[in-house]
Amino acid sequence: MSADRARRIEARLRERLGAVRVEVVDESHLHAGHAGARSGGGHFRATVTSPRFAGLSRIEAQRLVYQALDEMMGSEIHALSLRCESENEDSPPLSPFLGPQWSSVPSFRRSSRASRSA
Repeated sequence: MSADRARRIEARLRERLGAVRVEVVDESHLHAGHAGARSGGGHFRATVTSPRFAGLSRIEAQRLVYQALDEMMGSEIHALSLRCESENEDSPPLSPFLGPQWSSVPSFRRSSRASRSA
């Protein structure tokens, strides 16, 4: 079912945002037992390349993605980590591991604590 959900996310983003590149990684298995996992919502990480993101801030581009996935948010999607880029940007393909191009709140908190104790 998760692979099907990831394909639907990809199709919806291509259709609604004219995305030329969409990569979706299902990370639900990393959150087994989490409240969102118990309710059936999946955890996903996605890179989306769309000409509609040109000239937009990161937040504005992410808002477009959330609007495109509105019906899936909260039910089929519990968490979504995003990298949005316009066509003239280039990033490496997604790997199963977070790379330096991904910033996440937990790693930010770890580095903040480390800098305070130094």
